[in-house]
Amino acid sequence: MFAEQGMGATLDDVAHHAGLGVGTAYRHFANKHVLIDGLFDDRIETFVEFAGATLEDSDPWEGFAAAMTRLAEDLVEIRALHDLVLDPNEGVPAPPDALGQTMTALLERGQQAGAIRKDLTATDLMTIQSMVDAAAERDPENWHRFLEILLDGIHCRG
Repeated sequence: MFAEQGMGATLDDVAHHAGLGVGTAYRHFANKHVLIDGLFDDRIETFVEFAGATLEDSDPWEGFAAAMTRLAEDLVEIRALHDLVLDPNEGVPAPPDALGQTMTALLERGQQAGAIRKDLTATDLMTIQSMVDAAAERDPENWHRFLEILLDGIHCRG
């Protein structure tokens, strides 16, 4: 339900979708945010591990591009993950610091190698992801092409 509806899904929606009584859902989770924390902590941790491994890639650009692509795939696939990372609001937990730190490290490594525009900031990375998400909503079959266009615009070829 969170993948389809994002943070707009309720715990009642989740219970009905799972074929459970609403009371059963509330006995296990005080509210939907507790459930979301459990669902997405693992997903974000898996991404951070993947992105951290790309820091070891011999080509800083390839590592950065792989991480940006994987993050876009995760955000497009799971609407609530998008809401948590790109559009946090009151009552929605902020994404873990490790996500921002890892993406910043990938960005800085690429910039130091001359592979990424020097004027790009870590904040810009989330804006790029938002642009890709908007493209995915308009054209779900071709959003990868828009990501490639955006990545091409920040790649410095030496």
